[in-house]
Amino acid sequence: MKKQLLTLASLISLAINTQAQSNFGPAVNYGAGTNPQSVTTADFNNDGKTDLAVANRGASNISVLLGSGTGSFAAAVNYTVGSSPYSVTSADFNGDNKTDLVVACLSGSVSVLLGSGTGTFAPAINYSVALGLVSVTTADFNGDGKTDLALAFQSGPNGKVAILLGTGTGSFGTAVNYSTGSGASSLSTADFNGDGKTDLVAANYSGGDVSILLGTGIGTFSVAVNYVSGSAPISVITTDFNSDGKTDLAVANDCGNCGASILLGLGSGTFTTAVNYTAGNTSRSITSGDFNGDGKIDLGVANASGTVSILFGDGIGMFAPAVNYAAGSALTSISTADFNGDGKFDLVVCNYNTSNVSILLNTTPPANFSTPSLNCPFRAITFSNSSSPVYTSWAWVFPGGNPSISVLQNPIITYSASGTYSAVLTTSNSVGTSGGNIQTFFVTSSPTVTAVSSNSLLCAGQTATLTASGANTYSWSPYPGGMFSSSGSSMFTVPPVGTVIYTITGTNTLTGCTNQTTLTQSSQNCTGIENLTQYNNLINVYPNPTKGLITIELNTNSKVYITNALGQEVYNEALSSGKHDIDIQYQSNGVYFMKVLQQDKQQTIKLIKE
Repeated sequence: MKKQLLTLASLISLAINTQAQSNFGPAVNYGAGTNPQSVTTADFNNDGKTDLAVANRGASNISVLLGSGTGSFAAAVNYTVGSSPYSVTSADFNGDNKTDLVVACLSGSVSVLLGSGTGTFAPAINYSVALGLVSVTTADFNGDGKTDLALAFQSGPNGKVAILLGTGTGSFGTAVNYSTGSGASSLSTADFNGDGKTDLVAANYSGGDVSILLGTGIGTFSVAVNYVSGSAPISVITTDFNSDGKTDLAVANDCGNCGASILLGLGSGTFTTAVNYTAGNTSRSITSGDFNGDGKIDLGVANASGTVSILFGDGIGMFAPAVNYAAGSALTSISTADFNGDGKFDLVVCNYNTSNVSILLNTTPPANFSTPSLNCPFRAITFSNSSSPVYTSWAWVFPGGNPSISVLQNPIITYSASGTYSAVLTTSNSVGTSGGNIQTFFVTSSPTVTAVSSNSLLCAGQTATLTASGANTYSWSPYPGGMFSSSGSSMFTVPPVGTVIYTITGTNTLTGCTNQTTLTQSSQNCTGIENLTQYNNLINVYPNPTKGLITIELNTNSKVYITNALGQEVYNEALSSGKHDIDIQYQSNGVYFMKVLQQDKQQTIKLIKE
């Protein structure tokens, strides 16, 4: 059985040079506090709709904007936190299954706001740590099922991160510090070496590198190992960009057109050399998602110049040149979620200078198509395009199919084996390109059809039972009766002389899948040349010609002699009535004569050994 899914489709798509683009609508702004620095998304009131939390650096508060589920948001409700809030994220800190918030403040405090589950939050509880706090992330670092904090500090000659283990009640233990590269500015977590323990990565603004700190699983970390990235790395995220099951890194670099750096993970806690991609001017924050619906991870970069850069991934760790969208002013943070419930990744960015956030809804039209529900090997499958609006070109990818790519509107494809397969469609017209639509489907196994004869070589007048199995119904060719019963068997008399090759087609009535086999039925005049024709019905000898093994059927006790063409006797036996096998396979090929004596009767048969 074959399994041809998306990873192979990602490779084949390179051959057709198709790049599906996403489309984003114009930015819609919603007021926040003064100088919004960071934004995160979650469902704060348990209504199934995505909400926003914004850290306002210039106002010492955060803004909570509840989502309507249609892409719009309610007016901001502000909550006081520590001075100069710089980073915000969410998690459940007290185990009540309600989303809480944590804010990293540049002034050196961490503010924790416990959620009510209705979209409101309790007053902040502040924990004093150290100056220069610029980033916070959450995870369970010691495997106790309680959420812990990791903090990044940018000030000082050397960077550092601090770990605060959670108690599960909304409070945290004393900070434990770990050194990083210079100017730690952003944190992210993942399992980089596949040991099931959570590791840390820090982007080091001053050092131009990232620090990897491998976790022990008990809340402590190994000494940082640094990897060069781009200049002034300010934001880091983790995901799998090349579909190899290993976590990779993406870093936004805060300098001119430095753009983004990609470091592919090797699965051992180490990474490849950074590959840099140009984005908009002065990149400040980075996120990821499948923005064009092709099943591959793309990048979204917020630029201080006021644009969002989208870099489409190819699924093997590389990215297309950036496509830029106007957003707001002096962007500082970017996040992605589905804000209007259409299944597409939308964007939110912070506009530092205008004290608001911008929502960019993903308007990429989907490419749609359908496949038959019952598919069989080697049977033509029609893929029917149903995309809307009207598109003028179609790019299909069929891993494992024949053909494997197509530009037809409704292509016909065959598959040589059963299994699970995927198909990808991207459509385009003069306006733009649709998001890729990926569908998986199953090709059902064909029945294994077999056919046997009860006697593959018949003498004149004999019959044989031909039986087919492995399917529900069968058709035979040639055969006057056409369709046999569901048992797949029939008895009939073969022609007195000759060979017939039957083709049997078996059908699985549940799936409609068919398969074929052939059966050869031979018959001949088994009695050869007879001297006493009046005694033809006394004996039956077959096969003749023979390879050496002869069957003789007698109606009475007989004496049987076989001589070669020189008159030399090679066989002499008294046989009782019934069927007997005579073996002359060790004799030379040629003409032999069998003499059968039955009381006062005698019959001589000419045999040919081949």
